[in-house]
Amino acid sequence: MVMRKILFAFVLGIASLQVVSGHAAKAEASPASVASVTVDEYLRAQIETVFEKLGDEQISEGERTERFRVLITEIFDVKFISRFVLGPYWQETSEAERDRFSDLLIELQVTRWSQRFKPRKGEGTMDIGQPRTDESGHYLVPMTLKRLGAEGAGVNLLWRLRETTDSFKVFDIMIEGTSMLIAHKSEYQSFIRRNGGVSSLINELETQAQKLKIR
Repeated sequence: MVMRKILFAFVLGIASLQVVSGHAAKAEASPASVASVTVDEYLRAQIETVFEKLGDEQISEGERTERFRVLITEIFDVKFISRFVLGPYWQETSEAERDRFSDLLIELQVTRWSQRFKPRKGEGTMDIGQPRTDESGHYLVPMTLKRLGAEGAGVNLLWRLRETTDSFKVFDIMIEGTSMLIAHKSEYQSFIRRNGGVSSLINELETQAQKLKIR
C-alpha cells in the first residue's frame, strides 16, 4: 500500500544517519513556524525531532508507539495523500469514510513500524540539497543517503512537501526518480474497481490492521 511504501522510504531516510548540508544551518524553530524557516530547514528540524523522540532507549513500547503516531500526523499530509490516491472515488465517500480511511493509513504504519524504528545517529550521512519548487508550487528537497563504509554514490531521494497555513507537510518521497505516491495510486483504485467501492477498501485495511495487532 502507498503509505507503507512512503513510510518505508521515510524510515530509510532517517534511521541510523547523520544530517549534513552545505547551505543551511540546523533549524531551531518549532515545526509550526513556517514563516521563519525555509523548507529544507523545516525538514531538517523534523528529522532531528525524530531522532530525539524515537532514539530514547528509556521509553516504553507504548510511549514509542504514541510518539510515532504523533510524528506521522505532524510530518505527513495524510489527508492530502488520502485524497490523491483515492482520486475520483474521494468525491463518492462520506466524511466519516474519509476520516476512517485516513485514520487507517496512519494506524497501519504505526503498527508496522513503531517498534522496528529505533534511529541511531552516526552510522551514515544524509546530505540535504538545495530545495526548489515545481510547476504546482510544491517544494522539492533532494537528499542523498549513504551508509558509512558503503561503496557507490548512495541513494537519492526527493522529498515533496506542501505549504499549509502554518507549516509544511510531506506528501510524497521519490526514490531514485520513482514517486511512491504516483506509482502506487493505481493500487487503491484498482482494488476499489475490483471489489465494489471505497467501503471494500476500508474493510480490507481494517482486516490488515487487526492482523498486524495480533502478531
